[in-house]
Amino acid sequence: MTTDYRTFIINDNETHTISYTGKPSNYNRDVTFGTILWDPIKVIWVDNPNTAVTQYNIWRLINGGTPVLVGSVNRGVKQFIDNDYYLANWKQFDRVEYDPRPYYSTENSNATPLFVEIYGIQLKENQEEQPKEEKNIPTEFAITNYPNPFNPTTTINYQLPITSDVVIKVFDITGKEVAVLVNEKKEAGYYNVNFDGGNLSSGVYIYSIQANENRISKKMLLVK
Repeated sequence: MTTDYRTFIINDNETHTISYTGKPSNYNRDVTFGTILWDPIKVIWVDNPNTAVTQYNIWRLINGGTPVLVGSVNRGVKQFIDNDYYLANWKQFDRVEYDPRPYYSTENSNATPLFVEIYGIQLKENQEEQPKEEKNIPTEFAITNYPNPFNPTTTINYQLPITSDVVIKVFDITGKEVAVLVNEKKEAGYYNVNFDGGNLSSGVYIYSIQANENRISKKMLLVK
């Protein structure tokens, strides 16, 4: 249950008073993460076997900065969803580290910090209102979707290195327009939009982004 040990040598005719606070071990948590890209990051762990560990305080560290307490959950929950950061698999995004730190109610103590890293991107609803210097600005236009193949929904992720008039459309294989997903001016940054093909037949579809003078088209497969 604890990992902090002390050795004491007592000589003759000596009196010692020992004051020791036990801390829970954090090495048996087996921390893992959810695997769905562009979903909020899900932190998963295994409960400490000592039932006196009644709570987990979730600490987050961004790119080696200052740790921030982002939430707490009770024993038995064994997961935490961080709605501030979305899961990414590219090292060009933020290095996000999490420590679901065990709390030992008997001693009112927490485990020694131990962070586990993953990569993510901050995608808040008010991203466009943040000061520009706080954003992670991409260096090129790009668009992709996940999952692909999909049934019946997929998330289209796109990035803009500069403020742009953005139009994103979906076409069937014959070139017929089936959806307009975005048609507005966007500041530089990372964005996503969901596409629901529930009312469409299985097959290949083309999604296209027009951003100022830039245009990219890609294929996706709807499988029902």
